[in-house]
Amino acid sequence: MEQGVVRFLQKYDDAELRVLVRILQDSLQASWVNPQASPGPDDEAREAEPPSV
Repeated sequence: MEQGVVRFLQKYDDAELRVLVRILQDSLQASWVNPQASPGPDDEAREAEPPSV
């Protein structure tokens, strides 16, 4: 099964795979029940900043 997955993914270049990874990561964080609760682009920027002390 692993070899089949690797063969399947080899038809995509690095940029396409990065987009796929981002989409999958974003979908894990999305609230499918309450779309207003989903983080937006501004929320992502805040998450990347270290917390203030």
